[in-house]
Amino acid sequence: MPFLSASGRKAGPKPGLAPSGHTRAGLRPYLIGALLAMLPVLVAAAPVARLNGAPIDALTLNVLHQVAASKQTTLTRAATLDEIIINRLLAAQVAERFARYDLGANQRVAFDARVAAEDQLVNYLRVVYPTQMQAALTRDMQRAAPRFIPPKAAQWDAVFGRSDKILLDYSLNPAQLAQAKKLPLLRSRLALAGQVTLFDVIQRQNVQGRVEFFNRNMAFVEQQSRLFLAGRIALNWAQQQFGAAALADLQQALLEREQTRALLALHGIGSDIDADSALLNELAKSVSGEEIAAYYQANLNEFKRIVQVKARHIRVNDENLAQQIVARAAKGEDFAHLARQYSRAPDAAQGGALGWIVHENKSNWLGEIAFTQNPGQVSPPFRTPVGPNDAASWEIVMVEQREEGYQPLDSESVRYLARRALAQQKALQQITQLRQNLLRQARLQKMPDPETPGQARAASNASNASNASNASHRLSARKS
Repeated sequence: MPFLSASGRKAGPKPGLAPSGHTRAGLRPYLIGALLAMLPVLVAAAPVARLNGAPIDALTLNVLHQVAASKQTTLTRAATLDEIIINRLLAAQVAERFARYDLGANQRVAFDARVAAEDQLVNYLRVVYPTQMQAALTRDMQRAAPRFIPPKAAQWDAVFGRSDKILLDYSLNPAQLAQAKKLPLLRSRLALAGQVTLFDVIQRQNVQGRVEFFNRNMAFVEQQSRLFLAGRIALNWAQQQFGAAALADLQQALLEREQTRALLALHGIGSDIDADSALLNELAKSVSGEEIAAYYQANLNEFKRIVQVKARHIRVNDENLAQQIVARAAKGEDFAHLARQYSRAPDAAQGGALGWIVHENKSNWLGEIAFTQNPGQVSPPFRTPVGPNDAASWEIVMVEQREEGYQPLDSESVRYLARRALAQQKALQQITQLRQNLLRQARLQKMPDPETPGQARAASNASNASNASNASHRLSARKS
């Protein structure tokens, strides 16, 4: 099926005339071939599943799977569809059960979730249909002939205020946004985006982008205005090719994926134990002393620590000499003998013996080095921390013995780590149970996925035309 014209109508012959190259006698096979060329489009438009009565469009599965499979080659279409389904179920719970956690709290600095989903939609379509989309963009940008309208200083000040102000917040209030709607930045010949306003462009910026607008960076403003127009053209092309419903379903799936990721992050999935999550903080506060004690006993190795180390050191005033000593010690020379021969420290006669160094909250810097060393390992030379006018020296450390133990149950670090770990466990149990309940209660109907999935219009235009031509010739041959 050929691309649609800017008016949305398919280019074709004038009424009453056969297409170029066809006589009136050959018109009927031509029309039959044209209808056959449209059949794959009808197949591609069919849903691949119905979830609680609502369809999941084939376009959604085709695009998301092709993009994902380009990074994970073993991924199956069935697995991609399962992810779309669970994302849709979980995302529906965000407003219903998790509204108080404000999963979009970072939107003051990041992109708005819907804007990000729309931009990702365009990027994904470019990945899957690069040639067709680029052709449409090139054609329609030439037709648009966009012209940037540099705003006057007074117009800009009406929205952003005076440029000499120091700002801590770069968001716009409703009054500023109302002014932005009145300020055109770009004019084009296309009906779909004849005028691009400041409001159209500013609402698609993250905090870094808004800073550029506040700073009157007009080169950036013009670039973003043209990108907005290109995005409108791309979405218009996609809507003509796949239909509004299919496009909306794909965009919804992208938004749902981000909502699900935020929901999983709220439950600590994919995050480290110190992740800042309102839900995890609540669960951690509810952990009892008995739960902490039980976790401690079951996971003692998590609380293992070095209690004390027995070490020696060598202190010299020359870095080159320090490197030579390290090399000799690494070859097996006795460290205590080298300390007696070269060390400038008061304990040189004792072979640089530091004795047992006990692990404390405030160990000196030499002790901290010793606690990082494995027994028998010679450290590289470390420059001593001295003032700018003091002569520096270099320290070499070797640990002879190390004793390990466990942090005490009543220590603050044990209580903190146990609470956070138990909070993550409880959160994982909650989200797992929610997922299982949603799948069990869902009304799910998966359609048979053909071996060669029906592709969307843009991907199959060339093959459709070829198939239609061949079918037309076969029908003509049979009649003759």
